[in-house]
Amino acid sequence: MTRENIFRLFSEVILLPATIFLIIFHGIVVRLNEKTAYSFGRRIIVPLFRIRRKRIMENMIGFFGTSSPRNIEQTSNILLDHISDTIVELIRLPSYAEGMLKTKIDVAGIEYLQTALSNGKGVLCIGNHISNWWYTRALLSELGFPVANVSNRIPVRVIEYHLNAIRHRYRIRTTYVGEGGREAAEEAFRHNEVFSILFDISVPGRQSHSAWMKFGNAMMLVDTGPAMLALRNRVPIILCTTHRTDAHRHQIGLEPFLPNYPSSATEEDAVALTQEWINLLVKEIHEYPEQWWQWGNIELRTK
Repeated sequence: MTRENIFRLFSEVILLPATIFLIIFHGIVVRLNEKTAYSFGRRIIVPLFRIRRKRIMENMIGFFGTSSPRNIEQTSNILLDHISDTIVELIRLPSYAEGMLKTKIDVAGIEYLQTALSNGKGVLCIGNHISNWWYTRALLSELGFPVANVSNRIPVRVIEYHLNAIRHRYRIRTTYVGEGGREAAEEAFRHNEVFSILFDISVPGRQSHSAWMKFGNAMMLVDTGPAMLALRNRVPIILCTTHRTDAHRHQIGLEPFLPNYPSSATEEDAVALTQEWINLLVKEIHEYPEQWWQWGNIELRTK
């Protein structure tokens, strides 16, 4: 048995209690009606995620700067509810009947995507972790658009198994980070497909391809790979936003993003383009601070 296999086996043994819990939780959530599932999820998930509450509040304070602790505390509480609701939605997503997703989501700007694809060069759909980002990919696929993406591999096997169920249900072709994402994107563009990618994180293993970006009143490490994909392929870009509205409905917005493509694709160009996207994210966060999933996952540098 190789060292890698030994490490994987050891990790799975350590994670066994969490795996059993997730299997049981999943089995309950998919059997409840929607309203009860949300309520049950909050009773279980919110207490578990309170362990990150201190870090969440520290990052919010670092980002907002002058916001009062009382506002930060209230926003962090709403965020935990949002995280719980998103997890419940992801668990139930593979079991939705054909067309059901369309009843939960309002979409604006689909004509921009159609126009972009009419050029035959494919589209880079850039998004972030505000609201339920999986809804964008799933809905576009259900509307008939071929969708591919690059994703970070989740080390917990039961979670990765479920995400693969979502990909299979909605025919989303996925390549993992570090396993040929650039080639997968170029293939999607050659076939005039939508290549979906999130720009607001730096995943493990991509630190050397990341840069510190101005992020509100702080600095955040962000992967410049998505911007480099755009620069190298000079493809149409659609900015995809998703926001949770009342009664667990969602609003997806699609807008063309028209960069000034330089003659060459340098790292400095990628940093500049990524900063443009982060500036748009900052505006969104000011409007929907309680819907950004990454508050508890990032490390910020304050000025």
